[in-house]
Amino acid sequence: MTRFSKSTLAAAAAMALAACGGGGGGDGGNSSNTPPVAAAGADQMASRTSAVTLDGRGSSDADGNTLSYRWRQTAGTDVTGGSGVLEGATPSFTAPADVQTLEFELVVNDGTASSAGDRVMIHVLEDAAAALFVDAAAGSDSSGTGSMAAPYATVRHALAQVGSSQGDLYLRSGSGQTYDESGSTLAMPSGTSLYGGYGSGWVRDADARKAEVRTNSLGVRYSAVNHDTWVSGLMVRAAGSANAGDSVTGIRATGNGAARMTVAFNDVVAGDVGPGTADSPASSYGVYVTSMAFADVHDNSITAGAGGIGSAGTTGARGADGSNGSNGNRDSGRRAPGGSGGPGGNGGSGGERGGGINGNGGAGATGNDGSAPLGGSVPGGSAGSAGSGNTADGGGGGGFGNTGGPGMPGVAGGGAGTTNASFMAARGATGGTGGVGSGGGGGGGGEANNVGVVGGGGVVAAKAARAAPAAAAAGAAARRSVSGCTPWPSRR
Repeated sequence: MTRFSKSTLAAAAAMALAACGGGGGGDGGNSSNTPPVAAAGADQMASRTSAVTLDGRGSSDADGNTLSYRWRQTAGTDVTGGSGVLEGATPSFTAPADVQTLEFELVVNDGTASSAGDRVMIHVLEDAAAALFVDAAAGSDSSGTGSMAAPYATVRHALAQVGSSQGDLYLRSGSGQTYDESGSTLAMPSGTSLYGGYGSGWVRDADARKAEVRTNSLGVRYSAVNHDTWVSGLMVRAAGSANAGDSVTGIRATGNGAARMTVAFNDVVAGDVGPGTADSPASSYGVYVTSMAFADVHDNSITAGAGGIGSAGTTGARGADGSNGSNGNRDSGRRAPGGSGGPGGNGGSGGERGGGINGNGGAGATGNDGSAPLGGSVPGGSAGSAGSGNTADGGGGGGFGNTGGPGMPGVAGGGAGTTNASFMAARGATGGTGGVGSGGGGGGGGEANNVGVVGGGGVVAAKAARAAPAAAAAGAAARRSVSGCTPWPSRR
């Protein structure tokens, strides 16, 4: 067929009009053009960094005109060298290094008219030959094959199909769509990556469409990772643990020192450590990655729960014996105070010494209450016993303080962390130390002596043996003095 340009046709029309004086209308059929039809080919799956070839050879033109091809990239990391377009019936490019969806719109032109656009998607996967697809809403574990067209319904069933071989799971998201795998530990085979963020048509947007996966307190767990592994586009919700000594982890991966672990574009929430107290309370970890050749953790929202509560503090120290009170006299009161009890979260005050000749000392006061960080208080230790009359000893020591209250719970860990060979997001803090024990009881007051109306207060027990001879000598001197003087009047 002869090809005419628009300028040639216009000139011919002018000549015809001049010759015919404006002539009647011919059919004009020979000058019409039918626009071509673009066919961008079927959607493709390609491994990351592999060569990809687009195929528009299915495009057609009813008039048989030669076609030109223009592929405009509309989604994904640019693979056009910055121009935004590729030319030709079968252009090629290298797939990006990240798992994502590329989209192109093909428009063909026959030299006169352009076609409507036709779109094609390129699903860039980690390994296109080892991909299994899971859709909680539309998939089936009984009849599914794990393909995009016939996905499985649960993560656990898909993992069973992977077995010991290396395979990767791609999870579709939807309104109210949740993968509940909390019935048992979600143990991942080494090298099996998890990718979420897929919507209708398996188009991926890891930021906007995260696949929600619920686990028990152990989270998504990898052991002995020996292949490069990715966890991306997920919303992980790890339940809290049962006891204060059991840790919680959202995503945990331990490698063999040679693999790379990438955790990106996830929303991870690890629950609180369980109730009760523990001598070594556990922590809550959002992401815990260790023993990898390289850990790449970025563009995540990570929240760790509260750590466990520490056990109660130790028992407070015994209060010291009451100290010796000053000697009494006839004109002052019948009682003088004994000394204060010793430390132990502050012991109670010492008892009063006895009144009158050979009177018994007073009992010590109960120890002060100890601290209880979680609220309330811990009762003080028991009071010291009173010193007995007619006996040269001080009052008894105060009783031991009671056990301190439990420590405060650990605070929630932050989402930040450092990235190096061993990455660990900030964890929930260890439970606080238990509160100080309550005070020991105050020492009892000493006996009244035989000279003053009221005697001295209690003395520290350890000094009683050394004080006895001096006390006896003082008593003898007092008797000598009394024998040479007017007798004391009798009491009535």
